[in-house]
Amino acid sequence: PDVTCDPCKDFKAKMARKADNASRAKVALDFWNDKISPQWQEIPHITASEVMQRQKEVPGSVLLLDCRPKPERDISCLPGAITTEEFDKDPAGLSQDKAVVVYCTLGGRSAPVVDKYLKERPGIHFKNLRLSIVDWCHAGGDLVDPAGQPTNKVAFPG
Repeated sequence: PDVTCDPCKDFKAKMARKADNASRAKVALDFWNDKISPQWQEIPHITASEVMQRQKEVPGSVLLLDCRPKPERDISCLPGAITTEEFDKDPAGLSQDKAVVVYCTLGGRSAPVVDKYLKERPGIHFKNLRLSIVDWCHAGGDLVDPAGQPTNKVAFPG
């Protein structure tokens, strides 16, 4: 998919210039704090570490919802995640007794999805995964390909 917004193009360029994980994590966090978070302060966010801890403490208490387009999902996703299309078929059933954590690559595309769902589906506990797949990977989370096999590949928009 093409990167169409200038902040995303800037972020992609910055990420390409950074060589080590700590630098990339800081660039991602700085981008989040400067460009994404200010636009979405009114929606609830959660970090990858918090999701992982919740999954460990109460298995089945989190529903991971991938809002990325199919070409990105065809590269990798978070284990157990479903698509927005799957979710929309039975939101009440799928979200019962769960926090629904929506993610993309960095959290900028998932934030408006969370905002939309919060307005359309009151009573369901939606959260945006801050820094999304980037944070998940930096927190030591696994990725899987469409067949459910482990992978270290991540599709980046554009």
